[in-house]
Amino acid sequence: MYAVFNANIVIKIIDFLLLIGVLLITARLAMFSLRPRYAAGTNKISQIVAGIYCICLAVAAVYYMIQLFVA
Repeated sequence: MYAVFNANIVIKIIDFLLLIGVLLITARLAMFSLRPRYAAGTNKISQIVAGIYCICLAVAAVYYMIQLFVA
């Protein structure tokens, strides 16, 4: 099914805009999760895991934005 829309520039632009949205949201969540917290009842390991997950999603979004127009 992907091969049908492979060369369509409109589809590539829509994919690019969606990936920018993913990048912005995950970057914001990563900064929010990795910020130091002094509130009681917050597990540091869960903040680190959530931050690393968001960073991985942001890196994947950048990678696919590059691959979208290179390949």
